Amino acid sequence: MISNKCALVAIAVVAVILGTVNADEEQGDEWDRWSTKYHKTYPVRSERDTRRENFMQNLAVMRRLAAEFSDVGFELGSRADLSSDEFERTMLGFRMAPEADTVGYGGTWMPPPINAGVLPASVAYHRQPGVVGSVVDQGDCGSCWAVSVTSMCEATLALFGNESVPGEHVDLSMQQVLDCAQGWGCGGGDTAVASEYVVGRGLMTEADYPYVAVVGQCRYNATRARARYPGFVRIPRNDEAALARALVERGPLVVAIDASSALFRFYSSGTIMDRRCGTRLNHAVLLVGYTPTAWVLQNSWGQDWGAQGYVQIGRNAGNLCGIAAYAVAINH
Repeated sequence: MISNKCALVAIAVVAVILGTVNADEEQGDEWDRWSTKYHKTYPVRSERDTRRENFMQNLAVMRRLAAEFSDVGFELGSRADLSSDEFERTMLGFRMAPEADTVGYGGTWMPPPINAGVLPASVAYHRQPGVVGSVVDQGDCGSCWAVSVTSMCEATLALFGNESVPGEHVDLSMQQVLDCAQGWGCGGGDTAVASEYVVGRGLMTEADYPYVAVVGQCRYNATRARARYPGFVRIPRNDEAALARALVERGPLVVAIDASSALFRFYSSGTIMDRRCGTRLNHAVLLVGYTPTAWVLQNSWGQDWGAQGYVQIGRNAGNLCGIAAYAVAINH
């Protein structure tokens, strides 16, 4: 009898060991596929071990999310070897400047009265040819504040034109804003401050001042500024109705959101509706449209992130991810 019990215990132990080995092998295969797909190499063994451990932790988090949410897709992108702290330091670059949080900085645009007209059921500037530029990969630089404001300026120029450009899409210089606007460079910046800079200087083209994802000396040349803007405005805070009307009447605009949750980091499809997407503003993105139930945003983490660089966040769902807490629009 005792020998039978010992045999059963031994079998159970072997099963656990084999299960653990199989799980480790499966995760190892995932790592190999991922590192091959994104051409990841690490010259130092200790660095490789750290990156692999980060990947395994992120894989576990992503799988838990996939098991919990049937209507939202999740994937590991090209930065799955970063820890959560590294990812936040590197990729989330919205930092509110004290002066930009004061009354009157940039002004506030108040929406028309409620009877000024019914808004369309949906808006999709990113599907209009020549309005919204291609999805940008900001690189390992917290430049979302500069990238998103530049993208907004491009879309405004394409929709409305100005004195020098009669309504066409022009790739404008993100690097100029990163180098020259007051901020912390790749360490972050404020979208209102970036907009204030653009209003005062205008923007050169991407061709004249290309993006390199590191901060350098300001090389702004006023004679080469291709696009100029008369001002910018702030959208009333935490007002999703005002945000929708601003989008309809002014075109794509910039919003600050909380992008620190795993829900956002590993998003690939569907609409984020969960309250775990918080309201700690740390990332700037371009608002390009809405549906009856979702806001549509263009991110700056490359086309391999999200839905080819885009994400949907619940609309009129209690200011999810802080979507309406801090928005700016450039004047045309």
